[in-house]
Amino acid sequence: MEHAGKVILLSVMILSGQALGSNDEQRELPCTDAQDCVVPLGIPSGPVEARDHALLTKALRVSKVLHATDPVEVEPSRTDVSKTKSANISPSRISGMLSGMPGNSKVVAAMMSTMAAVTPEVNQTVWAMVKMLAGFQDDVEAQHKMTQADLDEKVASLQNATSVVVEKFIASRAADKEWGECARDLEEDEAQLKQCMEQKDRLQRVEDHACRKQQSAALYSYSDFHMDEMPEFSCDFRTTSPNDPCALRLQAWQDEATQLLGKIFNRMQTNMTAEYSAFRELNTSCSDATADLDRQVELCDGLKGRAEQTSSDCSFLKERRDIQICIFGFSLQDKCKRQRSYKSRANEVMSESNSMWSDIERRREWHNLHVVMCMLQHHVQNNDLDDEAMKTCKAGVPDFDMQLGPIDLRSDEVRNLTAGESFSC
Repeated sequence: MEHAGKVILLSVMILSGQALGSNDEQRELPCTDAQDCVVPLGIPSGPVEARDHALLTKALRVSKVLHATDPVEVEPSRTDVSKTKSANISPSRISGMLSGMPGNSKVVAAMMSTMAAVTPEVNQTVWAMVKMLAGFQDDVEAQHKMTQADLDEKVASLQNATSVVVEKFIASRAADKEWGECARDLEEDEAQLKQCMEQKDRLQRVEDHACRKQQSAALYSYSDFHMDEMPEFSCDFRTTSPNDPCALRLQAWQDEATQLLGKIFNRMQTNMTAEYSAFRELNTSCSDATADLDRQVELCDGLKGRAEQTSSDCSFLKERRDIQICIFGFSLQDKCKRQRSYKSRANEVMSESNSMWSDIERRREWHNLHVVMCMLQHHVQNNDLDDEAMKTCKAGVPDFDMQLGPIDLRSDEVRNLTAGESFSC
């Protein structure tokens, strides 16, 4: 019974990490007698440390299997009690020896107490534990695959997010360029419109001046009459005929006045002709100025319409550009979220922590599981559980990388996805 107790104790110590230190330090037990070492059966109550979680789960699974109604299948050659050192283990003895050990040992002690309590056949219990540990090995492999799959998924997610970011950046840059070109066109249109309006104002002044002069010259009047040129009329009634007084004198004056009026008419006609010629020139100037002004007004109206259309286009392009920039910003934030998620997971994988993602912890658990199964098999095969057996079991642990493959963080891909034109957070 003493040898079998050592088997179970050593196996539990290996599983809990107590006997696998770098210096294979031998730990002293707090007691050696069952009466001095009593711990309640089952899982200890109270808060459980984070490092106890994995073994706590395993202990529950072991207890569930060993309490099943169907008997545990074991190899017949391994269950012959006559070929073993001892077949009976005291549950209180095992619990007592393990109760004083720190860390996971209390959980494992409860597990082993449950195992030893529900079966009188140690070898059956040991083989059940070996099979259970083999199931744990499958869990380790599954967790390893899940970790790699999770990293691959996060890298793929980061790739997709990066593609979206680059696409949205290109779209926002194109929208910004288009809006910038429109803004320059609008600036040019407004400058041309300003020059056009200034020219229009100048032509308006020219037209006003020319047409006012034309209007003022449109009405002709002549008043350059010199009344002192008219001959004086005089008549001596004493020498005139009663029937036609001063007839001869009147006729002479009429002839003289007619000649003078002809001179005045000719002078007035000459003046009017000159004034009409000047009017025609002023009328042409007014018409030309009006035509120039009309053409300028039409030109300015066209430039104004073009500037208004360009302004409307620029408002639309600016709104689209702002939306594209916002979309780019949102997509970059989403990428940064995915990048942080990847970095967080990668840190968990590479850290020596109690995280389920820790590759270091998984390798340690892989090592411990194989050593434990090896030591248990040594016991069932009636081999001595000594330092040589421990070395043999440690040396026989399958290479983790050969069996499962190393975790690929895909660092080069992530580095390319978070540098240069791919944008970093």
